[in-house]
Amino acid sequence: MVDAFLRALPSAITVVLVVLFTKFYRTYMGLSLEQADAILVFVTGVIYLYTLYRIYQPTTKYRLMIVLIMSVLFVITFYFTQSILGISFEFELLPVTILVAVIGVIFVTLLGFFIEKAFKINSCNLK
Repeated sequence: MVDAFLRALPSAITVVLVVLFTKFYRTYMGLSLEQADAILVFVTGVIYLYTLYRIYQPTTKYRLMIVLIMSVLFVITFYFTQSILGISFEFELLPVTILVAVIGVIFVTLLGFFIEKAFKINSCNLK
């Protein structure tokens, strides 16, 4: 249980930092709340899909297929449920959204590496 918590911790910390960045970016760039929420929803989804991929190590065809199917379904759901979620994703937001998602994934990877080394987590400990 502790290993699973420590594996999820980098993602949780990253999401908090993304929220803080998006709040600052929204104020600085004059984005609407719906646009800022769209960035948050998409980046949070990407970070947690990446976390799922990391937790599913070692990767098998079955596990990879699950992550890929979930990723495709996430994008489809994100696109078709914008009005339900109260978000407004426009293509002008695409560069900043991709940039924040990539930085988030890199941060999760680095933070995960340091946590694994600090707490000596073995990838085979998770069952």
